[in-house]
Amino acid sequence: MGGRTGSLFRLGLIVWALLWLTASVSFAQSSRCSDTPDGLLRAEYPRFSLQGSAFAQLQYQFFFRSEEVSRSDFSVPRARVCGSGHVLSRSLRYRLMIGRSSQRELEVNDVFVEWEPVSALAIRLGRFKLPIVHEWMESAQSLATLDRALASRLLLPGRDYGLRVSGRLLAQHVEYLIGVFNGDGESAVKAADLSPALVARLSLHLTGSPYVGAVDFAGSLPQVSLAAGTLWNRWKQTVSGSTSPPQSVEDTLWNVSALFRWNHFDGAAEYIGQRRTDAHKTQRTHAGYLRLTYFVQRLHSSVSARGSLVSVRSDQTDNQLEAEGSWGVYLDRHRIKVISRYAVVQNLTQGTIEHQLGLQTQIAVD
Repeated sequence: MGGRTGSLFRLGLIVWALLWLTASVSFAQSSRCSDTPDGLLRAEYPRFSLQGSAFAQLQYQFFFRSEEVSRSDFSVPRARVCGSGHVLSRSLRYRLMIGRSSQRELEVNDVFVEWEPVSALAIRLGRFKLPIVHEWMESAQSLATLDRALASRLLLPGRDYGLRVSGRLLAQHVEYLIGVFNGDGESAVKAADLSPALVARLSLHLTGSPYVGAVDFAGSLPQVSLAAGTLWNRWKQTVSGSTSPPQSVEDTLWNVSALFRWNHFDGAAEYIGQRRTDAHKTQRTHAGYLRLTYFVQRLHSSVSARGSLVSVRSDQTDNQLEAEGSWGVYLDRHRIKVISRYAVVQNLTQGTIEHQLGLQTQIAVD
C-alpha cells in the first residue's frame, strides 16, 4: 500500500512539473504595450525588439443637479506614450510608459523589467499597477465605457514600485500572483510607508486562456474567469500644516471578480472591500459593480449597461449608487473610437441626485 502511494505521489509530481513547464505567464497587466503583431511602430531583431504605441483621449462632461449645472468642461484624461520589447533574450522584457498627469505634467506611469527564466514563472521589478482590482488592471484604452466604475474609482489602488512573481499553471487554467511594494499609502497626501505592502491574487480561468480588452465583433467562444485577491499595507498619514504627529494607518483591501465573454456579450461582476484602521476609528468600505456589454457587428458599436454601489461605514456613513448606459462606435477597433455616456449618481445618505453626460474620443497608434 505504501509503495503504491509513493508511486502515485511521484506520478503526481511529474504531472505537476509537466503542467508547470507547459504553462504561460500571467496576463495581469501585460508587459507589452500592444498585442498587435504587425504594428506600425515595431522593430524586431534577435536580441532586441521595440513595440511602440500611443493613445490620447479627449473628453467632454456635463453634470447637473437640481436643474443647475454643477460642472461642464473639456479635458484630456489620458495621454500615453509606451514602448516595450525584449533585450538580449526574449525571456528578458521591458516596458516604459510616460503619460500626462492630472496636474498637466509628464510623469512615468510604468517602468519595469520582467524576467521569465522558465515557463509559468515571471519576475517583475519596477513601477507598475498594484494588481488587485480587475477593472484597474485592464488598460483604460480598451474599456467599452467612458471610465471605470464608481466602485473602482473610489478604491483605486494606484501604481507603486515593487516586485511581483506571477505565472499560469495547469494548462493556463490557474493564474497566481504575489507581490511586495513600497507601500507609500495615498500618494495624494505624501504618506510615509511603515512597512512593505503585500499583494496576493489567484485566478481560475475555467475555459483556458483569457481575453485581454478585445472588441468582440466576430463572436467569441465561451470564456469564464474567477479571481480573488487581497492587499495589506501600513503607512503614516501626514496632514499639511498640522502640528499633530503623523497617524499610523493600516489598510486591508480584498477583491472578488467574475468575468465572462461569449458570442458578442461581455460581462463583469466585481466586489471590492476595504478596512482602514487608525488610532481613533475603523472605516469599512463595501463596493461593487455589475456590467454587461453587447458588441453590435453591423454598426461597429457596443452598448453597455453598468450599475455600481459604494457603502462607507464609519462615524459618518456614506452610500452612493451609480447607474449608467454607454454607446461606443469603433471606427478602427480601439484605435479610433467614440464613447458616449449617460449616468445617474445618487447619494443615498444625503438624498441628492446628479445627472452626468459624457462624450469621449480616443485615437491610438501602435
